[in-house]
Order: sequence, then structure tokens, then C-alpha cells
Amino acid sequence: YAIDARQVFDGIPERDAGSWNATMIDGYIRNGFQYEGIHLFKKMQLSCVRLYRYSLSIILDAGMTARICNVESRFMHSWYKMHGVTIMVTALIDMYAKCGVLTDAWQVFNKAAERSTEVWNAMISSFVINRMWENGWEMCKLMHIDGVDFRPSTFSIVLQACSQGQALLSSMKIHSLATRMGYERHPHVSTFILTMYMKCLQADDACQLFDLICQKESASWNAIISGYSYNGYDEEALMMFVSMRSKGIQPDFSAISTVLAACACSVEFLDFGKVVHGDAVKRAAYANIIVQSALLTMYAKCGLVDAAEYIFKKIEARDLVS
Repeated sequence: YAIDARQVFDGIPERDAGSWNATMIDGYIRNGFQYEGIHLFKKMQLSCVRLYRYSLSIILDAGMTARICNVESRFMHSWYKMHGVTIMVTALIDMYAKCGVLTDAWQVFNKAAERSTEVWNAMISSFVINRMWENGWEMCKLMHIDGVDFRPSTFSIVLQACSQGQALLSSMKIHSLATRMGYERHPHVSTFILTMYMKCLQADDACQLFDLICQKESASWNAIISGYSYNGYDEEALMMFVSMRSKGIQPDFSAISTVLAACACSVEFLDFGKVVHGDAVKRAAYANIIVQSALLTMYAKCGLVDAAEYIFKKIEARDLVS
């Protein structure tokens, strides 16, 4: 209804700040029309209408999503400086990073009057987003040297870089740093470290860390199950799934599909897969496309073509995978 809304907007004789900001600019961007929202923002400046402060972050987010850094994003950055508007440095760094313009993101970081933990996190995340894993790790070391406080979010970002780049040595250093700072058993940090070890094919280290976690949340269980499967330890993944369910913890769709994929690797696990299938039906997880596709694959690989065909017909939104 964007076209209809614009027609109504154009028909308003005297447009106030609310109709510009809350109605059209915000509406355009939230509905995926980033270019139109930014164009209207520029037109609004010519009309001398006041911009709501909450709209500033929305405009920046539009720049990230549309990936239009070369012209529009720089225009917005210049406008903020020209009008003396104080905005979060992190928002600008994110905008440039998500557009792939790391040079500009780095300049914003360097010129920041105060580099808080959030600003450092934004810059580290910029390298991670652009798959520059080693740079992200180097930024982490600089952050530590500068004496900036690390937070769980910092470790999560850096460990993501290590796991994606499968940089085992860097990962172990981050793990050591997290331990010294008392974050090793933090639910989120420990889960990221566990995932990192699994992706670096260090299942034994991941298992040892899992055993150290006092309060194992659903994310930790899902990570260890997925990790075992990723490393080819299908039987261990199934055993972890059983242990998880025995403690009353509900698996997410990803964990269920992972276990079903493990069951598909051998006919001897088929009966277990059928139990998981029944459990998924009881928990209404059966309707999820990821779970349905995993069930279809399991039955097909185990030679139960009729069962696979039955599930295929039950899938309402069939994607390329199914």
C-alpha cells in the first residue's frame, strides 16, 4: 500500500513534521523502500521541516540495507555534521561496514572522541561482517591493550570471527582471555567458544568446555549437538539429544533437524528418528519447513519412499531443498 500512502501524503496541503517523519519516511524504510525513504529525507530538507531524532537511526539503517554508500550514505553523514547532530558513532561504523566501505568505517572509528566498548565492538564487527577475520582479532588485541572493558558481546563477535575463519590459535587465545576475565562460564560466551572449537574440528575441547558449564541453556545443548554432527560424530549427537530431553530442555528446530540428519546416515538410527518424529509432532515442531525437510531426507535415505512422499505432500511451502 506504499503507492496509496504516497498519494494521500502528496494530497496533504500542509505537511507537518509528523506526516514527514512518522508516516512517510519511517513507513517507506520499514516496508523495504530504502531508496524512496532516503529520497524523501532529502526532499524534506528542502522543505525546512524538522527531523525527529528517532528517525535518524532509521535513515542510517536504510543506508546499510540499501548498500548505497558511495553517494547517499556520505550525503547523510555530511548532513549530520553540517547540522551539528550528535549521533552514535557505532551507527555510522555499522552503516559503512555493511556497505563494504571499511576505509570510511575506520576513519569514523579513528576520529571518535570517545571509544567506548560499543564503538570497539562495532569496528571489530565490521571486519567480521566483511570476512576479515584476522583484522577482527587484531582489533580485539588492540582493545585489550588500550584497557577497554570487554563484555560478553565482545567475545561473541570475536569468537564468531575465529570460528568462521577456523583460526584455532586465535580462538585459543580468546578462550584464555575470556577465562582470565571470568567469562568462560558465561552462557553466551561459553556457547560461542564451544561452537568455535567445533568448527575448528576440536570436538574434545568443546566437550570439556560443555561439561564445565554449570547452567546449560538450550543454546548450549543445541551447539554441542550441532557440533558433534558437524564433526561426523552422529551417535554422540544422538546421545546428547537424549540427555537434553531427559533434563526437560526443549530442542529448537535446528537441533531437531540436526538429529534427524544424523539418523539419516544409518538405517540403524531410523527407529530413533521415528521417535524424534513423534516428539516433533507432539510439540507442533512438525510444521516447520526445516524439520519437514529433514524428515523427508531421513526417510528417503533409509529407503522408506512412501513415508518420504507422504511428508512431501504435507509440506505447504515447498522450497528448493524439499
